[in-house]
Amino acid sequence: MADDFGGAGGPPVRSGGGGGGGGLKNWPEFGFYEPIQAKNKDGDLKTYDRRLPIWFLKQNETGRKLMILDRPGAANRFTALTHTFSGRDGKFGNVLVSIHKSDPLGDPMNDVLVDDKGRNKEPSWGWVLTAIDIDGRPPKAGGKAYKNQRTLVFVTEKQKDIFLTMEKLAGSLRGKILEVSRAADQTSFKIGTKFDPIETLTEDQMKERFAKAAADYGLSIEKFLDPIPYKTTLAPLPREKLVEIANDIRAMKGARGAVKIPAGDAGEEGSIDF
Repeated sequence: MADDFGGAGGPPVRSGGGGGGGGLKNWPEFGFYEPIQAKNKDGDLKTYDRRLPIWFLKQNETGRKLMILDRPGAANRFTALTHTFSGRDGKFGNVLVSIHKSDPLGDPMNDVLVDDKGRNKEPSWGWVLTAIDIDGRPPKAGGKAYKNQRTLVFVTEKQKDIFLTMEKLAGSLRGKILEVSRAADQTSFKIGTKFDPIETLTEDQMKERFAKAAADYGLSIEKFLDPIPYKTTLAPLPREKLVEIANDIRAMKGARGAVKIPAGDAGEEGSIDF
């Protein structure tokens, strides 16, 4: 089975000690965006940056449907190294692409973020997929689920073979609808622990099914069904900006104690109010 990966993350990180829609005011400070078009209060069509949610399930959540948009083959696989952390805004779920492997001086975030055992936290490796969250996240009390939203899925190194096997057996992940569930234990993988293929849509079927969702989202149906341009959307911040963020977090640690990152794979944007 082909197991080569491109992108900024390269092949999976293997090391002895390291890890390998809503109003923007409610989101953690750092994340990823894509341009969409929507009318302003005067009715004029304008371009806005829309935040891309990162896919996760709560513990013991079951049966949530996800449709993969990525095309098959190693040339279409993109990987990234990311930090998920409690930020200077006080919210967990901040996500930044790491320069851990690309900058000879290293990543300044590595020295300021720690895990539950107080060890410096290296960035997590992920195979990045673009998908449609068909059901939406379970709403908070009195809220609603935002269905058919584009989302990013960060497949961990320990789970990549599940997706590679599905791709090999089906020939492609694109258009495949998965019913995803997560085990009840706290350390279970946040993107899910069980992936049941229930349906595969053709290109025409996807266009018909998601035409209204694309219009509501602010993209043409073609762009709505395309993976994001990973190299630009997931480009790391300049080193100077990362140093600034690291220094701010270091100052916060001095005032309030260490910033902690839960053990396990990439964290969840649990503080977001949709």
